Amino acid sequence: MKKDKVGRNDLCPCGSGLKYKKCCLKKEISETENIKTTYFQKY
Repeated sequence: MKKDKVGRNDLCPCGSGLKYKKCCLKKEISETENIKTTYFQKY
């Protein structure tokens, strides 16, 4: 099953009523950075 991408200017899927870029986009970027940091610390 293919997951639809959320555009930066679309409403956030969390239901906050905010645009995605003002709501959960920052959380996803933060999680990605945490994964990168953990990887580079390990290797």
